[in-house]
Amino acid sequence: MSSIKECRIGLLGAARITPPAIILPAQEIPAAQVVAIAARDKVRAQRFAAEHNVSRVADSYQALVEDPELDLIYNALPASEHLPWTMKALSAGKNVLCEKPIALNADEALRMVELAATSGCLMIEAFHYRYHPVMARVLELLAGNAIGDIKHIEGVFNVAIENTQDIRYQKALGGGALMDLGCYPLHWLRTCMGAEPNIVSATASVTESDVDVSLSGEMVFPCGATGRIACSMAAGIKMENALRIEGATGSLEVINPLVPHFGYKITLREGASSENRVAAREQDIKVTGHSTYYHQLDAVVELLAGTGDQITGGQDCVNNMRAIDALYRAANVSEFKR
Repeated sequence: MSSIKECRIGLLGAARITPPAIILPAQEIPAAQVVAIAARDKVRAQRFAAEHNVSRVADSYQALVEDPELDLIYNALPASEHLPWTMKALSAGKNVLCEKPIALNADEALRMVELAATSGCLMIEAFHYRYHPVMARVLELLAGNAIGDIKHIEGVFNVAIENTQDIRYQKALGGGALMDLGCYPLHWLRTCMGAEPNIVSATASVTESDVDVSLSGEMVFPCGATGRIACSMAAGIKMENALRIEGATGSLEVINPLVPHFGYKITLREGASSENRVAAREQDIKVTGHSTYYHQLDAVVELLAGTGDQITGGQDCVNNMRAIDALYRAANVSEFKR
């Protein structure tokens, strides 16, 4: 892949996430230029383009991924469409920033990763939180042994999605609490541990169409540390996203690791353990930064320019999907197949 001085972006879909994830950060990053969009409904695409000053509307998804003027395709389609359109974009020689979860299952993720490798293009999974200084600081604290060896780690992400017509309630499109919400705390745990979990058990509450409305899972990491994730999109549930880590000599709690630009709190308690919960010292950790989406797009632009390291995508996204698959099997929720 040759280095790119200006990153010209094409949008697959007029999704709600696209303005905060791409349009707004691109306005602050000179090398990022959003130049084209395609949507299933061309009228909708035209309205989106007019509202957000996107210069061109492609006639189809295929026309967009084949557009020779584009360097990066942002795939914000439903999860069921991640495999086919990411594969077509990679086959057309385009780099891809694909929304999470990367695919419907680990086998699909592996196919995408393999094609990216053979095509010489980048395929990046949009775990935007991972690019923010909050997560960088958490990893620094853990690497610096601030809380000793990790004994237990857990993550939760709950947000009520009451409209049952939403795509998250449609199995064929890749819906479900774990796919849409739980993929984040699972990724938090894997990132912090730097290792892959063995799924011990899982339970889920499902609809008649076998869509998980809530799911929780227990796991063990190779070092012996235990882990737990929980996620729910049930009507009326209180919104929460948090990461909590207990170590041999302290603990670390992160409130809102997902979108810390809307407010966050990192609390380090030193001298406390799971047996002795009285901390000898407690401090709030502060960092500075922009939105998670800004840091993500900035990192993507740097990668296309030939600098920086890719921290989401590749084997990481295959492993996250493998853990998701294992959680579904443990919870007796049917796997996603085409």
